[in-house]
Amino acid sequence: MLRQVGHGRIRGAGLALVLAACSQSPENPAATDAAGADVERVDCALEGAPDYSPACTVDRTRDSLVVRHPDGGFRRFLVGAGDNRIRPADGAEAAQWRDLADGRVEVVVGRDRYKLRLQPEPADAASSTVPAE
Repeated sequence: MLRQVGHGRIRGAGLALVLAACSQSPENPAATDAAGADVERVDCALEGAPDYSPACTVDRTRDSLVVRHPDGGFRRFLVGAGDNRIRPADGAEAAQWRDLADGRVEVVVGRDRYKLRLQPEPADAASSTVPAE
């Protein structure tokens, strides 16, 4: 079930979550930007596309994230707690979201869909994984 979330003001300091860059993982392959820095890739389905692909990147701050589209477009979200966990920071379109079994959240805004981690994976999670042979 998707929950409808408006884009009202942030109320209270309890909404902010500390977010940092995510480590590389199979759902979140690493990429680099023009300067060679690692960027976080996320699955997205833009403009009503039927399938997800890891075509979008994410920039994180303490209480928000910006999802960047491959065509240069972007969406900015505020991240909080409880039923206001994620909502658009700009624009008139509301977001719908639902928790996924793998710890991510599916967010739908207009015809765009994203699978996001609201909290990054621990930095040592990727390094402690032993590859299967």
